[in-house]
Amino acid sequence: MGVALVYNWWSIFVRLVHPEARLEAITSRPLLLSAVARQTSHAGQKLIRVTPMHAEAPRAQGMLMRASQLLSSWKHGAEQLAVPSVLQRLCDYLIRLIAGSPASRRLHLLPCYV
Repeated sequence: MGVALVYNWWSIFVRLVHPEARLEAITSRPLLLSAVARQTSHAGQKLIRVTPMHAEAPRAQGMLMRASQLLSSWKHGAEQLAVPSVLQRLCDYLIRLIAGSPASRRLHLLPCYV
């Protein structure tokens, strides 16, 4: 029987977009979630246009772009690998970030059964 530790996903996401320090949920949620999005499709392509509503929208945009680029680089570099490998890369990144040391031992994640 395995044991799984569950962490607050919002805290993990905020640490990904703002690696310098922790942000409290009471301030980070309005900053990162105050936007209206609209999806349009044309010629088989989908475009999502996001209109920020927060006074510090440029700061939020920079944080979200950094996370998007990081996640895209992990997915692009590992398209032939299974989904848990991207999760493994995220865990390794957070261990290096929070502990301040390289992830010498890899976490063994349970296989993804779909």
